[in-house]
Amino acid sequence: MGESRKIDSFFMFRHNGHGGKVRLQLFTNSDYTTEVYNSGALEIYQLQGFDVEWGTAPLGLTSTDLLGLESPYYSFFTATTCSSFRITFTRCTQPYWEFGRIFMGKYREAPYNPQLGMQFGWKSSTENKRSIGGSLRTRPGERWRDLRADMTFAADSDRAIWRDVLGIIDAQDVAISIFPGVGGRPERDHTFNAQLDQHSPFGWTNPSINENVFTFTEI
Repeated sequence: MGESRKIDSFFMFRHNGHGGKVRLQLFTNSDYTTEVYNSGALEIYQLQGFDVEWGTAPLGLTSTDLLGLESPYYSFFTATTCSSFRITFTRCTQPYWEFGRIFMGKYREAPYNPQLGMQFGWKSSTENKRSIGGSLRTRPGERWRDLRADMTFAADSDRAIWRDVLGIIDAQDVAISIFPGVGGRPERDHTFNAQLDQHSPFGWTNPSINENVFTFTEI
């Protein structure tokens, strides 16, 4: 890393490390000396208590968790200043391991919760077409999630913070957790890697109502 950074979160997306373990170590110095944080070997698959049969179930997982193989890894911990880090993977259950995107840094909580003004769910490019003869054919496509937030009732102070945050994010990809700390499937299914897809200008149709709509699209 070279320069000191304050870190309190760790995410992994688009990976096949389920069934294995990961350990994160942070060091004060850039030469990997003076350890200041050690997570220990943690299970990459975080939902304990569910029936998971690694290497034995025909599809890798039993029917208790159909989205298990798509689940990201995430952890939050006390903010620690460090200049270098080491990530160690153990107990590989796959022919090879692949980790598409890894995030590590300082997270920021939203200054305003859109509550009823939030929409989150799956979108798909799958097509169903009827061919000659009447049969219905399906052309499988990509599947992704969208987060749309309507910040109509945000206060001026919150609106200013959102403007700064969205301006910095621009087209960069980010890690988003809608229900951090809730645990279980609700938190896991609402943690995703996304880009800012749309950010409408701030406007006022009423002096007391601030309009601000933005959309994050999963990548």
